[in-house]
Amino acid sequence: MKRKSIIVTGLLIMLLNVSIAPASSPQRYLTEARALGQFGKNLGDFLNLAETLNRKPSLSASDISSLESKAAGIKGSVTQFRSNLDALIKKHRDAGEWNAQFDSSLESKLAPELKNFARQNGGARRIFESALSQLGGFNSEIDETTGGVRRRFRGSAPAGDAALLNVAYRPAPAFGKLKCALLFVAAAASAVAGFELGEEEATAAFKKNKCGSNAAPTT
Repeated sequence: MKRKSIIVTGLLIMLLNVSIAPASSPQRYLTEARALGQFGKNLGDFLNLAETLNRKPSLSASDISSLESKAAGIKGSVTQFRSNLDALIKKHRDAGEWNAQFDSSLESKLAPELKNFARQNGGARRIFESALSQLGGFNSEIDETTGGVRRRFRGSAPAGDAALLNVAYRPAPAFGKLKCALLFVAAAASAVAGFELGEEEATAAFKKNKCGSNAAPTT
């Protein structure tokens, strides 16, 4: 009976240790990674729509409305992006992980395009910090992209969403290098936390927008 009691006690201790053990490193960052990954997806969707509209031979008022709706969503989530990125950096600092090992470990998890981008721009930590410090000017870049599509209208059009407006194709205006830094952050943060869906979507947007050869904004 005594032996059985000892075994039961031992099992209870083991279960208690498991229940109070700290979450594994990736799990600690999952909340922030999900939010940052979603931002990357939304930004990629916005950029893709802007490019699609710039290639269309004609536009409708509903086209512009769709783009402006996505733009508003992005602009409305910048504050949340800043908060999550700041929290993610703080968690790594508090854990003693915000160091050169963070950069090298993260690079090993990234697609080649993102890995090269990190190396060209001083490492992941520098890109994270630069993106955080430059977010104040991001909304104006969103407005520039939206305005570039809007300016392609020629003449006036009859009222109504169904009215088609003839336009001539022009390449999308330069969005600025900050978009690449933010897409990198979204993909990299997702990679750190093992959030595969966020990493895949942000990486796809990064590649589609030809960010691999761009430099990140500097502070």
